[in-house]
Amino acid sequence: MARVFDTVADSRNEPSFNTAMSEVELLTSEPIGLGTRFRARMGNGGRDMVVELTEFDRPHRLGSLTTSSMMETWGTLTFTADADATLMVWDWQVRPKGWFRALGPLVAPVGRRMERKIWTGLKRRLEAERYPESVLDRYLPEFTVRERQSRLLRADVDAVQAAIGPTDLSGIPVVRALLVLRSLPGRLRARLGGRATPVPPPFTLADMPRAGWIPLADGPQEVAFGTLTQPWRIGNEAPVIVDRESFAAFAAPGYAKVAFAIRADPDGLHRTWVTTETRVATTDPRSRRRFAAYWVVVGPLSALIRRLVLRRLAIHVEHGERPVD
Repeated sequence: MARVFDTVADSRNEPSFNTAMSEVELLTSEPIGLGTRFRARMGNGGRDMVVELTEFDRPHRLGSLTTSSMMETWGTLTFTADADATLMVWDWQVRPKGWFRALGPLVAPVGRRMERKIWTGLKRRLEAERYPESVLDRYLPEFTVRERQSRLLRADVDAVQAAIGPTDLSGIPVVRALLVLRSLPGRLRARLGGRATPVPPPFTLADMPRAGWIPLADGPQEVAFGTLTQPWRIGNEAPVIVDRESFAAFAAPGYAKVAFAIRADPDGLHRTWVTTETRVATTDPRSRRRFAAYWVVVGPLSALIRRLVLRRLAIHVEHGERPVD
């Protein structure tokens, strides 16, 4: 929440998320606080305006007065925590000047649309910073499905990175049940063929190569894997084992290219953002249709599993406990 407040309070940040604003100059001395003033310019060679901070209750409430030749705008922004997110609410009043008063009935609806566009830009910028460049951008830059889950852990980044590899995914009941279900067709074929009954592979991240996943990044900041498979063939997915460079270039029809990453990024003292990301691309239209039908059922379970993985990791590193699900 403080990060959102600080970004908004310093108007020099606004050109990075408000495309209508070309430059901002600080008119008073630092630090930013009550009474701080900025001069902002709208567009190239456009009109200037002066912004003054009239309330400064960090990180909860920020008030400002903006004056230009066309209008005065004043109001407040309030910030509240919503789990690991920040809810921002704005309340502005506008007083048009001169000939601009004739447009009075249009000012409110147009202003609301402009404000929504500005704050949507802020949201995109801050979320892009939360999700730094991933190794998946190299090995699977184009995809049809992407799923992200994040959680802020109150632990040092070194401790979180050390805990990621040994995390036992099969210890989560939902994951364990899915492993058993996926293994049933293979077990049946093994019994009918007289072969040994296959055992579901271990599902710690460190053991994922034994389940047919190709290591794409080995940590410590990011651990990533990829697989070339036909997931709609439950129990007979026929993964293709290649090296990581061949994974990026693979284009044989009939497959889904699936990549998964989990990374830990520091966010101040004893705070770490952990992000999981899954990307999927298919190699031909028929596979795309088959995967889409499969994902209707599996997609929600996939999102649930990622949240449970982050929860299990949080219990382990924040409380030093063996997670109990």
